[in-house]
Amino acid sequence: MMQEFSVRFLHKTVTVTPLDEANHFMVTMNDDDEIHGIVIPELLGIIYPVEDLDVGYVWHTDSDMNMELVEFIGQMIEDRSS
Repeated sequence: MMQEFSVRFLHKTVTVTPLDEANHFMVTMNDDDEIHGIVIPELLGIIYPVEDLDVGYVWHTDSDMNMELVEFIGQMIEDRSS
């Protein structure tokens, strides 16, 4: 099973966490700011691959997360899974 990983974007960190449901990943983000020493992540959404007969797997989300970010994170998941 793939392990959790984080990606740093300027002043934010995006963390990708595998869920119990196969091929579903929780995506959270947190700023550099801490509140009383605690980092509070913001849930961006759940991403998962859907098979498309024309192009193979396409990454989708259950939220309004930017689709370019969804595809970028999906590609990182695929790279780490191989």
